[in-house]
Amino acid sequence: MKIRRDLGTLWMLPWVALMMHVLIIDQAQGVEIIDLVMPETAESGNDSEIILDCDYDFSDEERSQLDVKWYFNGDHMPFFQWVPGQGRKPQLIGERFANHIDLDFVAHEDEAKQYRALKIINPSSELSGSYRCKVSTLIDEDFKQKDLIVYVPPESIDLELEAFEDLVNLTCLVSGVFPEPMNESAYELNDDLIILENPNNAKYFDALLRIEINHTQLDMERETIPIMIPTMED
Repeated sequence: MKIRRDLGTLWMLPWVALMMHVLIIDQAQGVEIIDLVMPETAESGNDSEIILDCDYDFSDEERSQLDVKWYFNGDHMPFFQWVPGQGRKPQLIGERFANHIDLDFVAHEDEAKQYRALKIINPSSELSGSYRCKVSTLIDEDFKQKDLIVYVPPESIDLELEAFEDLVNLTCLVSGVFPEPMNESAYELNDDLIILENPNNAKYFDALLRIEINHTQLDMERETIPIMIPTMED
């Protein structure tokens, strides 16, 4: 009986050791993205570059296992990948960002974080969308996601004002903007916003806003009309 008990105990030891090892791995703190720092908006043609910085932390064991990827608009295939342990610079996948990413940009002095950030050169409206940073190792993975709007300011803004005995008609025509304008007036006005197709570029919008204002709604002391011209959607 004693021999059987000892053999049973010896037989159980490897399983106990394995369970303890799994428990230790589960309790270990894996790679974690601390913050994703990036602007919410950028102006096409004015902002020459923007930085999307994916700051992460990891355990010593994970240093040689890091794999950093960037995804755009829910794509399953990343457009940017960097594996620090390979000792090479990051690579671009696909053509969308071919002329917009500076692969030589260094974001941090730590070799495991050098190319964690994206430096987007000459951002255009086509790069508006959702950006997801994913950092993974053999132990764990983490990701964060934020949206970026690269807006195009209007080529022109034309205002027309017609004053009648008891009301004022205001017409505002905005041409060649992105994204689609919205009427965000905080006042209860009789207005009508019409979105038109831009004849020069199908990716951009024209917008016509007509507002009818009663004289009682005018701020006579400030001599202003309480309206908000259509702005870019946040």
